[in-house]
Amino acid sequence: MQEWTCTVCGYKQKDPYPPESCPACGAGSSLFEAAEAGEMSSGEKETGAARASSRWRCVVCGYIHEGEGPPETCPVCGADRSAFEPVEEPGDKAAEDTADPNDPPPFSGEKKKKFTPQSHPREWADEQILVHHAHPISVHIPNGVLPIAVFFVLVGSLFNAQTFKIAAYLNMTMVFLALPLVLYTGFVEWRDRYRSAMTSLFKTKILCAAITAFCVTVLVIWRSFSADAGGFFFILLHLIALGAAGLAGHLGGKLVFAKRG
Repeated sequence: MQEWTCTVCGYKQKDPYPPESCPACGAGSSLFEAAEAGEMSSGEKETGAARASSRWRCVVCGYIHEGEGPPETCPVCGADRSAFEPVEEPGDKAAEDTADPNDPPPFSGEKKKKFTPQSHPREWADEQILVHHAHPISVHIPNGVLPIAVFFVLVGSLFNAQTFKIAAYLNMTMVFLALPLVLYTGFVEWRDRYRSAMTSLFKTKILCAAITAFCVTVLVIWRSFSADAGGFFFILLHLIALGAAGLAGHLGGKLVFAKRG
């Protein structure tokens, strides 16, 4: 059985031929590459079982470590070694016999227990947030609109252009209105997908989210009650909000794409 890897998203599948399209990102079959499958020597065959226990998965973020034991800390999310579990090889017959095909893959966001909007509206909504990746989608609003707002406020302040200042205010208001959705979906992701882990990465992301929300709220209220809002501190708050949002996005990307290297 040949293993095929999607060169776009890193998805792996074992089949004689590559799939017509990647089930994860939709890439065509031409974007799959075959893993090198050289013949194993007798020594390698003898150590095959040992290698199975040499792979460790972080139960928080899914990072895979190869070594005789788990690392002291996860290089992706910062979880300590107690958060690692040994990985069983897909070819392990014992694992195949006990595996339930209906079980969701680790960290997929899917749950075995399904909720209905009538009986459990809150649980059902949280389930949809995970299944449909609402946080990565919604977070594009502040990460995409904030740079525009900062650019407009800098141009407006430099040339005293009221049109740019108004545009900056309207864009910042859009970010302000989107933040409750961004923060709540992020909380659900952290609570359910990452098991409420309080590692250095998640602490930093939470701090960045709090700083961004504070700065944006102050800026919108300030500008709403003062049409002449401006000056060094006003611009500084814009830059702090942009930096905090950018850092949170960078850490999120590091967490999500850890397996791509």
